[in-house]
Amino acid sequence: MSERIPWLLLVCAGFCFSASDARAQAGPSAQGPCVVEKSERDVYATVISEFIAGTSAAFIDEDTDKSHFATEFNLEKLALQDQVDFLYPRLLAAPKGSVLFLPRITPEMFSIPTKARAEMSADYEAKLSQSCKIGGALLRAKNVRIARRAEMNAIFDRSDPHTEWEKFHKRYGEWTTIHTLSRVAFDRTQTFAMLCVNYYFNQGAAGGKILFLKHERQGWVIKRIYPTWTT
Repeated sequence: MSERIPWLLLVCAGFCFSASDARAQAGPSAQGPCVVEKSERDVYATVISEFIAGTSAAFIDEDTDKSHFATEFNLEKLALQDQVDFLYPRLLAAPKGSVLFLPRITPEMFSIPTKARAEMSADYEAKLSQSCKIGGALLRAKNVRIARRAEMNAIFDRSDPHTEWEKFHKRYGEWTTIHTLSRVAFDRTQTFAMLCVNYYFNQGAAGGKILFLKHERQGWVIKRIYPTWTT
């Protein structure tokens, strides 16, 4: 794994870990340069323009995230959570003593076929074996920039997290955030896609979400967002 930017390792409340810990959990890196594929860049462009760019000014880490933060979810449990969220209120609303037949999938639910979920899970696990360069060409939003390693290391020098974040916000804006993007996983037909997005706003103010997208006639569309962790 390439060196992770120190500021990505400053989250607390039980989530703190060192760079060496991240490498140990991620396993050995593959040799040679790695750059994200065009299909992944298309998904990144949608996520940045529709999900990240609207939050305020933001930086995107130039390397994809392969830390344990990008793996803190279970795809099957998320699908089950959706079923409960949509169907349980109907169960509560049913007359006492009645029998209610609930479908597994309702029209308002975003559903991913079981086979596609398995294919995405396998693709995601395989791609997390190393970090890849994202590149700046996909950044179409004016308020989103790539966070270059040297630029960030000049601010987050491991001296004092509070002072470092003050310096960061003074230079780049009070509400500016830093985001990391995992690799994008697809099913075999590339109809569905998923990735993990983590954000860092201040010392002890960070979190992560997993996004699911579907390729429709107009391109990639964000269909479902799940929170995965927060501090």
